[in-house]
Amino acid sequence: MKKLLLSIVVTTMLFSCNNKSTLTTTTFTPTFNGVQGQYCGVVPTINSDGSIDFREGRVQSVEKYKNITKVTATVDLSGLNNLNWVNASFYMINGGPGYCDAGGSSTYCNEIDFMETNGNVLSQSTIHLGSSNSSNKESLEFSYLNSINTNSCWKQDYLSNPGSGVNDATKIDPTKPFDITIDFNADYTNMTITYSQDSNSVVVYDFLSHTKGNDSSIDNLNDLKATMESGWSIVASYWQGYSPDQYKINGDEWYNYNDPACKDWSDVCKGTFKISNIRVTAESVIEEMGQEEDDLREEASILRIHEGLYAFCGASGAEPTGRKIMVQGVEFDEGCATCPVLSGPSISNLAMEGISPSWAEVTGTKGEFNIKNNFQYPGYDGSTEWNGKNVWSLYWYFSSTDSIPQYNPKTQEWEMLPPGNRSFIVNTDYPATSESNMFCLPCQIIDTTDTGIILAKCYGPLNEAAVPLRKAIPVKSGMTSITAAMNGKPYPVGTPIPTN
Repeated sequence: MKKLLLSIVVTTMLFSCNNKSTLTTTTFTPTFNGVQGQYCGVVPTINSDGSIDFREGRVQSVEKYKNITKVTATVDLSGLNNLNWVNASFYMINGGPGYCDAGGSSTYCNEIDFMETNGNVLSQSTIHLGSSNSSNKESLEFSYLNSINTNSCWKQDYLSNPGSGVNDATKIDPTKPFDITIDFNADYTNMTITYSQDSNSVVVYDFLSHTKGNDSSIDNLNDLKATMESGWSIVASYWQGYSPDQYKINGDEWYNYNDPACKDWSDVCKGTFKISNIRVTAESVIEEMGQEEDDLREEASILRIHEGLYAFCGASGAEPTGRKIMVQGVEFDEGCATCPVLSGPSISNLAMEGISPSWAEVTGTKGEFNIKNNFQYPGYDGSTEWNGKNVWSLYWYFSSTDSIPQYNPKTQEWEMLPPGNRSFIVNTDYPATSESNMFCLPCQIIDTTDTGIILAKCYGPLNEAAVPLRKAIPVKSGMTSITAAMNGKPYPVGTPIPTN
């Protein structure tokens, strides 16, 4: 149901050069849906007044808006004091149904980031336009808030020479709420973003007038007008995985990266973020999305049925290798699981890719794996012919009445046993209550038992969730995970249960 802030339509005459364009706009209050609890075992709270309290996760508007002229909101970053590398975000996306972004870990779509933060010190505003991840171009600006003067991990002497595309927003005190206003001009050749608090205001982004940050590659906004016709949805989130200026676009002179007290990321679960008074001025609502159904449809679109040999790790545990593995762009401690090789149908996730140093060692390659490019067997040549050595670790459900190959610690033999399907509360302080993900990871066959059970060693991340499928997220203590592994196995292979 569309909610209108104004009962009377505000008519604005927007004239182009030929004086033919007339746009009638209305100010809407978005309805939010599709919250995701991914990091700390909780989900954002959508309050009856439309405000949203975050301890983690993401919300997306049910509505998509055509020809947006203005977006406004009030943000409260006070719950991020002295936290670094946590991101409170407010943005809009041009795609769907369901979620998409320009970040590379989801289905690609155009994205405009009104605000992304590193704690409550540095913010970034970015326009992403393109037709794919490879063609994506961006235009970005950074702004530092008043808290740079009190957070010792940031270099205060940088204020005197901030560099290209960096704005002084120290008039804004992020320990108190402030307003954010996004304005688009009539022909969508410019966008400005302004932070306001009491009598103070700072323009933190102006495409036409401001110098852009390093790595900016958009010369004009010619493509923006067409996207406005197709509609944008509004998104807010609080998460960890990227914060400005993680990639040191402007060098390393901002942050004390080598200070032992600053080099590690803060615990995202210790922060809070609130956003309220979200309003969108646009020509119309052109679509209302059933968000949960669309999110499920998007996730399901990358699942495929695999036929043939695969390693089933769902009833196995894992051992740390002492190395790091990169999955979907995020680094985790690496684990190794010994898993039986089965033949038949299994489920595969086309979004899984990464780099494993252990996989590099056993295969003599760079350690890269990508299941979309090498669907049948792991490798990097796209071959569908089995080399007799390598298989993917995939998933299939086995009930308690089934028998599957498992290692029996009592007999110290591999035997046919029913799966130990169970749930448990994660406590990452102990191996038996930690977790590992071996869904769509590469494996090398190592042995065949006297009873004919083929075994493979598989390499995957420790304490990383198999769901969601497109994004690698850490598993935290307190989450509920599911597994088919027996009680007591270290780092049982499984995944936390999605809370929505």
